[in-house]
Amino acid sequence: MKTSAGMLGALRLEQLALKMEDAVRKQRMDKVRVLLTEMEICGQLTMVQLRDELNEHL
Repeated sequence: MKTSAGMLGALRLEQLALKMEDAVRKQRMDKVRVLLTEMEICGQLTMVQLRDELNEHL
């Protein structure tokens, strides 16, 4: 996810994915739960923005 987000220019989503990777590696499941919620919201907002940009170019 972090690579795909980075390639799309979705920097916030990329940062959250990096934090998620770190939390999983450290087995911080409390942090993982919080990050999952943040990533879901950020992912939805990113999709809206990408759709809007795509529609501008059609």
